Order: sequence, then structure tokens, then C-alpha cells
Amino acid sequence: MASAHRRIRYRDLKQPDELLTFFDKVAEFSRENARAIIAGALLLVAILGGVIGFRAYRAHRASAAADSFYQAFEQFDRKNYPEAERGFRELADNAPDLQVGRLARFYLATCYLAQNQLVPARDQLTAYLADRHSRLFGGLALNNLAVVYERLGDVRHAEETYRRAAAKPGPEQQTAQLALAAFLAHHGKRTEAVAEYRRFIAENQYGPERQRALEALVELGAGLSAAATTKPPQPEPARPRVAPAPVAAPAAPASSKH
Repeated sequence: MASAHRRIRYRDLKQPDELLTFFDKVAEFSRENARAIIAGALLLVAILGGVIGFRAYRAHRASAAADSFYQAFEQFDRKNYPEAERGFRELADNAPDLQVGRLARFYLATCYLAQNQLVPARDQLTAYLADRHSRLFGGLALNNLAVVYERLGDVRHAEETYRRAAAKPGPEQQTAQLALAAFLAHHGKRTEAVAEYRRFIAENQYGPERQRALEALVELGAGLSAAATTKPPQPEPARPRVAPAPVAAPAAPASSKH
């Protein structure tokens, strides 16, 4: 009768255990390559330390930049434009890779505009729009740039920029559409101005600015109840606008005191 058990022979007992053989090979490899292993481990530690240090540096830099932004904005809010200008310029020059640094360029342009320094305002707004920017502040920057061109007497670029702003989706689009229509009316393009106002009314049946557009049409002699109106249009000139900083800027650190 065949046995159900495998016979263990003496020579089998003398064969080396597979696990022990593996560890022996590992130990031998470690002895032969000790320097390379130690060097690799030190390199890995250095890389990890560098990554952690870089992340800590970036966090510290972002925190310091946010702190500087709010200090500059505080001066801006007090209408201390020269001091605000200095702070925003430093941020725009030294932290262009940070969101708050890019936003500082918009406020730097607004400082120039508040002091009627139109050429530097134009240059800063153009630079801001050429870089990455938020949806809200992009619309504001286009509107303000159009105002700057208009004040500089550059009618062609002003109209182009108003049209860009009016076509840009976002919270400032309606303001830009009305500004474009008013600009056209002010510069004698009555037919185009009427078309823009009517388009605005058709697209904004319940908008808060609809009444303003209707009144503008009446002044232009194009309203339903103003067929015989001869009063020349008196559109309100466009003005630069500024949004509050907390909308797009990162919050200042909890430890900051202003």
C-alpha cells in the first residue's frame, strides 16, 4: 500500500533553507555595495529635505506677500496713493508668480489712474491683462484701460477696448456694455449707440440697469415715447472702477495685525 507521506531523506535535511539563502545573498550584496547604498540613502534624505524646505519657503513667501498686499491696500483705502503705489510696485516686481503679486499690478495701475498718471496706468493695465488674471479683475482692468485710452484721446483704442470688455463674460459685462453704448453716443456714433442700448435691453429684461438703458434711448431720440425729442444726448462719462481686495486676493495670515 502506497504511503501518503513523503519520506524525508538525510541529504534533504542538509540542503540550505531558501529564506536563509536569500538573506545571505542580501547581506553579501550589502557588504559589497555599502558605499553606494549609503550614498543613495543620503541623496534621498537630501531630496526630501529640499522638497520640504522649498514648500516651507513658498508658504512663508506667500504669507509675507499677502501681508504686504494688505498693508498697501490699507494705504490705498486711505487715499495715500504714493505709499500704496510703492507697496504694490514692490509686490508686482518681486512676486509676479503669485496671485497676489499679479493682482498688485492691477492696483498699481489704479493708483496711477487716481493720480491722473495715464501713461503708466495704461502700461500697467496692459501688462496685467497680458498675464494670468481672475475673471472679475479682468473685466475691471479692461473697463479701466478703455477709460484711460479715452482720457488720452486715443479714440480708436478706447472703442476697441470697450468692445472687448463688453464681450467678456463676467460680473462686469453689463457695466462694460453700457459704457460702450455711452462712448459711442458721446463720439457721435448715434446709430451704433442705439443698437447697443437696444441689445442690452433685449438681453437684460430684468436687469437693474435696464431703466438706465431705456432713459439713454429717450435721450438719443430713439425711445418709444420720444419720437420728436430734439434734446442732444448727454451720456455719463465712463469712470474707472475698483473691486474690494478680498474678492480675489488670498486672506492675510491669522497672525497679521493691521
